[in-house]
Amino acid sequence: CGRPVEAPGRAAMAEDVRKEFVVSTVLDAVATAGTRDELFMQLASDASGAMRAFLDDQTTMVFQATVSGNRLVSSNVVSFDTGSSCQVVLTKLKAGALTEGDIPANVAVSSMSHSPISALYNQLKRVYGPMMSEGKDGLGVDAKLVSLVAELEAGLGNHLRLTGGVPSVSGAVDPATAPLVGIVTPLDEIKMWSEVAFSDAAPARVKASASAVYRALEPLKSRLKNLHTNVNDEDVLDLVDAVSDCLDQAWNAGDGAFAQRRAAHFMRCVGVCFVGHAQDRLRKIHVWVDKWRSVEPVLRFTHRMLGKWETVVHELTAMLWADGGSTQNAWLGAPFTDATTTKAKARIDEVFKMREAQAELTALLTKEERRSLTLAEVFAPFAGLDPLQVSTYVAPLWDAALSDYDARMFPVETRISEKLREHFGARLLPSLAMALLNHEDPGADASPQPHQVFREVMKYTELLRRPAVARALDKERAAVADGLDKFLSDVKTWCDIRSASLLMGQTHKEKGQKRTGRNTTEVIEGVVWCVQFLERVATARSAASALVARRADADGDFEADAVDKRGTVLQQEIEELCRELLELKNTLFVEWQESIVERLGDFKLDLGSKLMDLDASASGNVKLHYNSELVSLLREVRQLTALGFTIRKDIAAEAETARKFYRHGMVLRQVANFYNNIASEMIFCQKPMMLDEAVRFESVLTNPKDGLGQVITWNNPTALETYISKLQGVAGTLTDKNRRLRKWHRTLAEKVTHLFSNDLVRQKEAWKRGVKEIRTIFATLEPEFRKELQSAWRVHWDYQLYKALEYQYHRGLETLNDVLPTMNVSLVLKQKRLQFDPPLEEIRTNHYKQVKDFLNLPLAFKGVSDASEKPGFFRGMVDSPAGAAGCARVYEKTEALFVKLADEHKRYENWVTLGTVDLEAFVETRFQSSEDFENGFALVKTSSKQAERIPAEVRVECYVVSCAPLKSAVEKHIRALQTALSGCLTRKVTAQKETMETFLTTGKDLLAFNAQTIEEIGNTRVAAKKLQEEFGGRITTMRKGAGDLAKLLKQSGGVSSNTGSWIDFSSLDSEWENLSTKLGQLETHLEAQKENLKVQIVRKIDEFRGKAEAFRDRWLEFKPRSMPQGDPTLIIGKLEDDHRVLTEFREEGDGIRRDCEHFSMQRPEFPVLDEVAEDITQTREAWSRLGEFLVEQKSLSQRDWISIRGKLYELDDFLAKWGDKARSDSETSKDGVAVLLMSTIEEYKKAMPALKFCRGEGWESTHWAQLFSLLQFPTKGPEAVTRENLTLQHFLDKADLLIDKMDDLKTLHSQAQGEVTLREALHQLKVWGLDRRFSLVTHAVSGKRGGTVSLIKEWKDLFTEVADNQNLVSSLKDSSFFLPFKDETEVWESALSTLADRLTAMNAIQRKWLYLQPIFARGALPQEQPRFRRVDEDFQNVMAAIAGDSLVKSFAQTRMRPTHFTEMSAQLDLCQKALAEYLEEKRSMLPRFYFIGDDDLLEILGQAKNPEVIQAHLKKLFAGIHSVVFSEGARHITAMKSIAGEVVPLREPVAVTEAVEVWLADLSESMTRTLSAMLVKCLAEKDYEKFPSQILSLADQVHFSKRCEVAIARGALPALLSDLRDQLQEYTSFDVEGIRVMQLKIQSLVLDLIHSIDVVEQLQTENCSETTNWAWQRQLRYYDNPRGEVTVHMDNGRFSYSNEYQGNAPRLVYTPLTDKCYLTLTQGMHLGYGGNPYGPAGTGKTESVKALGQALGRQVLVFNCDEEFDFKSMGRIFTGLLKCGAWGCFDE
Repeated sequence: CGRPVEAPGRAAMAEDVRKEFVVSTVLDAVATAGTRDELFMQLASDASGAMRAFLDDQTTMVFQATVSGNRLVSSNVVSFDTGSSCQVVLTKLKAGALTEGDIPANVAVSSMSHSPISALYNQLKRVYGPMMSEGKDGLGVDAKLVSLVAELEAGLGNHLRLTGGVPSVSGAVDPATAPLVGIVTPLDEIKMWSEVAFSDAAPARVKASASAVYRALEPLKSRLKNLHTNVNDEDVLDLVDAVSDCLDQAWNAGDGAFAQRRAAHFMRCVGVCFVGHAQDRLRKIHVWVDKWRSVEPVLRFTHRMLGKWETVVHELTAMLWADGGSTQNAWLGAPFTDATTTKAKARIDEVFKMREAQAELTALLTKEERRSLTLAEVFAPFAGLDPLQVSTYVAPLWDAALSDYDARMFPVETRISEKLREHFGARLLPSLAMALLNHEDPGADASPQPHQVFREVMKYTELLRRPAVARALDKERAAVADGLDKFLSDVKTWCDIRSASLLMGQTHKEKGQKRTGRNTTEVIEGVVWCVQFLERVATARSAASALVARRADADGDFEADAVDKRGTVLQQEIEELCRELLELKNTLFVEWQESIVERLGDFKLDLGSKLMDLDASASGNVKLHYNSELVSLLREVRQLTALGFTIRKDIAAEAETARKFYRHGMVLRQVANFYNNIASEMIFCQKPMMLDEAVRFESVLTNPKDGLGQVITWNNPTALETYISKLQGVAGTLTDKNRRLRKWHRTLAEKVTHLFSNDLVRQKEAWKRGVKEIRTIFATLEPEFRKELQSAWRVHWDYQLYKALEYQYHRGLETLNDVLPTMNVSLVLKQKRLQFDPPLEEIRTNHYKQVKDFLNLPLAFKGVSDASEKPGFFRGMVDSPAGAAGCARVYEKTEALFVKLADEHKRYENWVTLGTVDLEAFVETRFQSSEDFENGFALVKTSSKQAERIPAEVRVECYVVSCAPLKSAVEKHIRALQTALSGCLTRKVTAQKETMETFLTTGKDLLAFNAQTIEEIGNTRVAAKKLQEEFGGRITTMRKGAGDLAKLLKQSGGVSSNTGSWIDFSSLDSEWENLSTKLGQLETHLEAQKENLKVQIVRKIDEFRGKAEAFRDRWLEFKPRSMPQGDPTLIIGKLEDDHRVLTEFREEGDGIRRDCEHFSMQRPEFPVLDEVAEDITQTREAWSRLGEFLVEQKSLSQRDWISIRGKLYELDDFLAKWGDKARSDSETSKDGVAVLLMSTIEEYKKAMPALKFCRGEGWESTHWAQLFSLLQFPTKGPEAVTRENLTLQHFLDKADLLIDKMDDLKTLHSQAQGEVTLREALHQLKVWGLDRRFSLVTHAVSGKRGGTVSLIKEWKDLFTEVADNQNLVSSLKDSSFFLPFKDETEVWESALSTLADRLTAMNAIQRKWLYLQPIFARGALPQEQPRFRRVDEDFQNVMAAIAGDSLVKSFAQTRMRPTHFTEMSAQLDLCQKALAEYLEEKRSMLPRFYFIGDDDLLEILGQAKNPEVIQAHLKKLFAGIHSVVFSEGARHITAMKSIAGEVVPLREPVAVTEAVEVWLADLSESMTRTLSAMLVKCLAEKDYEKFPSQILSLADQVHFSKRCEVAIARGALPALLSDLRDQLQEYTSFDVEGIRVMQLKIQSLVLDLIHSIDVVEQLQTENCSETTNWAWQRQLRYYDNPRGEVTVHMDNGRFSYSNEYQGNAPRLVYTPLTDKCYLTLTQGMHLGYGGNPYGPAGTGKTESVKALGQALGRQVLVFNCDEEFDFKSMGRIFTGLLKCGAWGCFDE
């Protein structure tokens, strides 16, 4: 039955792997499960043959499959069918038929839908663009190619967003109809509007609308782009509001251009972004695993964010846009809803409740219970599920997980029901009952309140609403419902009571005036009570909702039980109660308003009244007119406004008035209170110190008047503000001084009080320190409070010091010896007697000195006032009866003290007796017998026990007598006695035993001796007799006594285990008996020896004669007879040996003769020896001459070669002397010795020339090696010759080679001399490398870290030396002797090259560091601080290393990366670049910054609110402002000042803030506005004192232009000239002597007037009758308008007066050349050119340009151009000039 029938073509396709790949690839891309088989049949049939061609044709590279519905068409030509749903294109990556090996690597697959543009754009944007730009997988793509791809992507995106990928028929761009296919994110939508707004193809109307929409949406770009980064939660919520605002603006912009479909799509995209952000937040945590405390905030935030977005969308589409004025911008249809956002929000809520329930369970269950119930695994079904994946395809998985979760929760719920039942029964329900019983009971503050218990119930809401838990806790839920019922009943009752008490029985005025705590009325308290109970009832409502089960359980539907129904009813009752509370709250509010209106007239602030009145009564108090009721009103209005109430206008107006003057009223009240209580606020003795401030304060307070002398009222806020500021200033000064003085008074009190507890003796330094601190306090205050003002205060504290000193002084008199500092003395053994250390007399002297110092302390004590500086101020405490009696007692106690010390000394005097004798000598003398030693050891034992009872120390009042040295000495003496006894005993025993052993050894040696002569036999007899006498007497007695001593020594422990053996006498017994026996047999033994000796002497005579004959025969055979062979020293040595043997033979013969004489035998003769002796003597004399030669030669030749090579003349003298002697000897005796001397001397003389070439001065080791090689000196082994051990003898031994190698030696000498120059040059380099050090200077490092760093100086010398050394090394290579020095030269060449590179880099780095370090130390550029800090550390480490080893050569040898300095320089360049960019940014914000240096600009930016810094730099920024006037506290600038002192008050004060560029710009604007306003006033009324010089001159010029044109028109120039001359007379008649500023003003006006007179005279001369005449047109003319703007004309040129304050700059004297210059420059500027005055130096070119700028109110900046000016400097200057409108004058 059956196999399924295979579809046709499948079997064939299985045989062709290629076809199977193509078919499966296409179907996987386009087919669904329902269409796969049908599309497979069409594709496999290959009706068009396209697949076969693609597989097998050599040139067919493409296969395309197009799907339209259920129809598939294949082709080998790529095209796009607009009616298709999808297309797939396969492309071969190499030509030829497709093989199995090409799959899949050589086949590219791509798909298209919508349009090819869309497909290509998305591939580039999502795949290839990021891959190429990030350079992943080592693509190595060229940057230019990446840029081209990015441009292509941008172009495709633009086209896709505007057309959807399909061009419109009309070709016009219209966002209203544009497809949405290219809009994937909100940023795409914003970008689309931007592209349309700037598109050339869009109509003007469309562009205008798009521009409006883009401007509305543009603020969202950056914030939406950063949404997926680490954005703060509050910023995200702000973004939701921002999206709402921008959407609303876009909707209402551009005549409805933002169509509804686009708005809906945009909101949908934004919703996706917010859901995505929620997903990102949730993915950063483990929702199901992490602890609840980390999950809860994330869930709350995401739920809040999505909920807020839902609310925003609903408000926009259901309310704001629904009622649009026209259908074009009204939202049509239902409000917009985003299902994805709604589902995500619901899902988050669901997850939150599940996690919250688990958290509640975790808190209730124990650890063991949680483990047994597997609570941690209840969320296992959700593992792998993303909570925010809410599509319908994921819903079944979520539902299944929920079911599994419920099943897992069932046993947990069962157990938790028991826990909750226990918890409710044991805690919550009793707490609820107690809370309901004590609700609102003032005496039950510690009891919980019902709403607190309900809040606790709310923690278990999710658990209580689960059906299983609800069933198990039915009774507990009912009890909670009862509690809720009772609570609601109580609240209703209290609500009725409040209503009755607050709304009945009292007038509005009474209700408004009756106040309870914190100055609040009962009505306001009632309102607050209503608000509080509304919150508590809301808590009860949440608790009631916990009584209603949430959903069905696992068994089926859950039916509502009685508690559920009660919960529902309670919720309804709570809603009704909330309405009642709201009604009561509103009623109370109305009552409050009516009471305020009724009482408003009683405390209303009369703005026309005085600020305060002075009470005429005796009190003289000040009464303020700002009623305290206004403060209460203001507080209540604020409180009610915060609670959401709308206040009546009249009440709100009065509250606003109270608020407006609240600060003034509070300040005045505070000042008035201070004035009224000033007497009690000041300390009496401090009043003189604050007299001036108090008088000044009273004067200001009691005279509230403005500058015109008018009384200040509330309706004059400016004067009020000024008055209060002034009053605050004087009151603050007085208060501050009083507060500070009181604080100092308290400080002094603390210090004096502390002195009461400081003992005058033990804590004398504390007293000194305390008094010094008090004096320091007074001295510190002297600059502010003169010493004479402090007099009363100082005297007051002197009396306080007197009290403290008197108390401690009398107290010290009673206990002086006890409280004196503990002094340690010791009982020591010195000079063999017991003494105190220090000595007793020294102790007495020091003690009485301390007593005297203390007694005289009041006489020397000085206080803090002038009175106490004089002697006698503190003397009263000494002269008083108590003081005198105390002093007498002190002396009595002191004497008693020293008696006690003497007693202690006597007590221990006998203990040191042993220390007075030499114990060793004492024992040696006194202890001889064993009985003596026994008594001695017993004494040691007894004394040791008694010494232990000596105490460690003895206290005698203030002295601690240390007995430790005494005890230590006693113990030491006892130990020494014991040691002496043991040592003496040991020595005695040892000496006696050694004596006996020596005696026995001597006896044995004597008896064993075999005498060889009669004399020896006699000596032996004498010694034996003496030995017998000692043996019978002294030695026997010694042996007995030594045994007793040895026994005692062993008992006393004085013998070690080692010494026991040799003190044992048992081994001597046998030797003792043996010696006794042998002494008796000694005489017999001596006679036998005598006979044997005679026989031996006869035998020795015969043997000696044989040896003498043998010696003769050998000498005759081997003695030297002719020319010696070999080394002559050997012959001389042999002769000496023969002579020595001969001498030995003679001595031996003499000994034999003496023996014969001893035994009375015949004396023998030896003639052979006499014969040989004569021959040896003659031969030895012959060879002695050669010996002398060799000795003298040796003394000369053994000298080292280095010392003798310069004294070879000594060798010449030696050879000459011995040459003469040898010739004379050869003439007298023809022996071989003379011939040998002659030949040796001649050979040495021949070698002398060659020897001079071997001197080796300046030679190197290589030269010596060559020399050793030529002369064949051994260089290895024990006979090795080195330069150190080389002597003249070595050369003399090689005399023959010296002669043979003379030419070679000469060449070697020349080579060595030739290399000297090279060597000296290298030596100079070495010396330079060892000696040359960096010249360093210590530089203080700026910033908080501080410290110092060493810097390199004298760079020029260093670079010069390095360059010279490099040239020297280069010249060495040209020498013919360079080869031996090649390696060393290359090392130096490399080192110098490295050094030069590093020095060059270090020089640049040091310069950059010096420039940047102070800047960054001030905290500039926080973002670049880490980079500079790293470079700074590297630089300081390098400089520290240089300072540690300052050798220049070491710097080149320091190991470091080759690129280290390059990287440091690059990092500094980046810091400098960042600094330049930062400064450029600030300069762009205030162009005047372009004209100051970087250091000045940085100082300004860093010290924006520092007045001193501001004053220092203002003159660099403004032409005439030299300084400014600050308000008190330097918060505002109120006026500007010129360098001459002219003060110009600003129209509007400029606030000084941290943003220096902002307030400097404000100053510039305020300057121009001030001058403009002053000009208007000056034109109306001239006031020489009120207006600055610039405005006076400008006003004169404007008046002159008007008057001159009127005079020209009327022909009245002579009258004008007369008026001008009168005005000149008036100016010159002013008496301004001593008024510097006024002098400058008059000078300026006079110069201008003189020029005006010249102009009128020129007009008269040229008969000017019309204002269009050239004579008038060529003049500089000023015209004004009502706005205070001035236009300056000169011929055709028109220039606006710039109102740049010029100060009191000196005026240029007008000349005809000045007019020509002005005319040329103005006409050039009119035509768009500049000007170039040309002429000799000093002719006024620059001053003329500056004067013209001054005439036009322009800022003129003069730049002295030099060779340092480059294009960057010029560019920066031009930028500044253009931005600030100044003129630039480039001099030279």
